[in-house]
Amino acid sequence: MKWFTSSLLGLLCLSGIAQAQQQTLNLTGSSTVAPVAMEIAKRFEANNPDIRIDVQTGGSTRGVVDSRSGMADIGMVSRHLKAAESDLTAHTIARDGISIILHDSNIITELSQAQIIAIYTQTSSKCRFELLKIIVDCTSK
Repeated sequence: MKWFTSSLLGLLCLSGIAQAQQQTLNLTGSSTVAPVAMEIAKRFEANNPDIRIDVQTGGSTRGVVDSRSGMADIGMVSRHLKAAESDLTAHTIARDGISIILHDSNIITELSQAQIIAIYTQTSSKCRFELLKIIVDCTSK
């Protein structure tokens, strides 16, 4: 988190917010980035009372569109930039992680990586149901 905070504060400075003539910094885009950006903005504003940081959501595409048009100083995007967005520069501030958890009362006590991949890559819900049924049958023996 410390690296993330430092990175976003660095981006704030790179965007020109450190210059006296700019009193507001606008960030728009990804709703998954916004809560962290708002917390960092709050801390930044506490140390820089003459600067206001406005964080608005609307999705990654909005972050791209608004940063291109000048509506936003920083576009928040929670995906890789597309080939058509190569005119923009991305600065990675965090990475996502996914965790699979099982409730204590679940008869499935563990899943292998291959089983998890199979559950999420099956094309039909019938295939997923059949796969889960096989996993349950194997673990209950």
